[in-house]
Amino acid sequence: MPWCNTQLSEFTSLSFDLVLPLSYHLGCASLCLQVRPVLAKVKDTLLVCAGCLLLSTGALVAGLQGAQDVTREGPVVRTPKQVTLNGIIYSDRVRDLYELSLDSEAAQAEADAQGGVPGYCGDRYFRASAGGHFCEKFDQ
Repeated sequence: MPWCNTQLSEFTSLSFDLVLPLSYHLGCASLCLQVRPVLAKVKDTLLVCAGCLLLSTGALVAGLQGAQDVTREGPVVRTPKQVTLNGIIYSDRVRDLYELSLDSEAAQAEADAQGGVPGYCGDRYFRASAGGHFCEKFDQ
């Protein structure tokens, strides 16, 4: 009921500093009776959701504990000495990949440092740029 339509006779004093219309108190009681079943349903729904979340978390943790580590064990990973815009350099003697085309000794040193594996096979980005399937024979 809007406050503007209330009469002075409808006001009742509940406490020293709280004065509210009587119709307001009656409305709250009926509202409480309407809200309680809804709150009970919300509470039940939240309990069911929390139980499902707890069960799924437990199943996930149990599944992860039983899973094997899927990291592949292959040859020792070569650490690049320098990553340039043109590629990856593994040898200490080479400063730029352009030197490999000019100096056969530098090219041999770079090949030895790479262990016979092409340089782009050691990096995921350059491997993907080269097509990726060329490095499969070196993945053992």
